[in-house]
Amino acid sequence: MKIELMSLYWREMIHYFLDLTSQNAKCISMSINDDQTMVNKMKLGGGTTS
Repeated sequence: MKIELMSLYWREMIHYFLDLTSQNAKCISMSINDDQTMVNKMKLGGGTTS
């Protein structure tokens, strides 16, 4: 009985961590996209000024 409770607990923990990591991955990919657009804007700006 104790082992079953532990496995249930770990399963919940794993799901929790997976949810956290997937959310973090979304945030990271969003920030990477933002950085890319910033770089593109800087390239365009630099091209027009030089």
